[in-house]
Amino acid sequence: MRTVTSKDNPVLKSARKLMTRKGREEAGAFLVEGRKLITEAFAAGFFSERVFVNAGALARGEAEAGVFERETALEETLFRGLAQTVSPQPYIAVMRRPGTEEGPADGAAGAAHLAESGTSESADEAAGATNLAGSGAGESADEAAGATNLAGSGADGPGRVLVLDRVGDPGNAGTMVRTALAAGMDEVWCVKGTADIFSDKAMRASAGAVFHLPVAEGLSARDCIERARSIGARIIVCSAGGEDLYKAELLGRIAVVVGSEASGAQNELVDAADAVVGIPMTEKAESLNAAAAAAVVMYEALRQRSVPGVDCGVGSEGRGPSPE
Repeated sequence: MRTVTSKDNPVLKSARKLMTRKGREEAGAFLVEGRKLITEAFAAGFFSERVFVNAGALARGEAEAGVFERETALEETLFRGLAQTVSPQPYIAVMRRPGTEEGPADGAAGAAHLAESGTSESADEAAGATNLAGSGAGESADEAAGATNLAGSGADGPGRVLVLDRVGDPGNAGTMVRTALAAGMDEVWCVKGTADIFSDKAMRASAGAVFHLPVAEGLSARDCIERARSIGARIIVCSAGGEDLYKAELLGRIAVVVGSEASGAQNELVDAADAVVGIPMTEKAESLNAAAAAAVVMYEALRQRSVPGVDCGVGSEGRGPSPE
């Protein structure tokens, strides 16, 4: 395994670009830190172009070589500069975004293998430049990823969708994705203005759930409305002024919309809603955190439909009204 020791190394410089949303969107790739999250991404079928290993941790016996394919050791100071946590774990992977696996990564990965076999450093650097550049693709790479994520939905597509409408806090967004997976949702759609689900903070908040649910980003409110109509899903908007959640019907195909923490769901989605629901609260409580509100609504939907194999502790008398 070769060791990168220069901050000007093209492979490292390309990886650094993935620390910003713009860089991730242009390259169609993102960083995953920590052995557990990387392993989970692999288990979910994600493709890794490269895994950086902390050279200092290797020297101290705190990390192992050969845990992952396409490993490159990175000098400790440089590694810490790439990490996005205070006490980083010794592995950082460059992962392809969904829908971009067949891009330049395949040929570049082959070059990386040759380089790590000792062919030449220049081959490795060329691979890194090809791998992460995504140059010229611009936002089209991200749009293509979104289109691929939604492909196959159609009339027989997802029965339950979580729509994040400009949820700006990555911790909240990631937590909602985590809850969506646990509550049996099928997809997550993100309206433009929502935090990047593939940012480090959002991925950590999702506890790896982002790897197991199709996520489409950069959608407009109109995109979400049309998509919901195309799969026959009722649009359920969460709002403090809505009807009592526990009197609402959440059976069948639904798209649950959770709006911005500051301003709620935008008017276009509210106007298109089949139902606007609110969570009953005591008089002393002003509101719920967006992630908490989303969890309550998604679990009420789960309670009503009593997913086979999931013990919700609810008998038929506790379900919402049956669809006509």
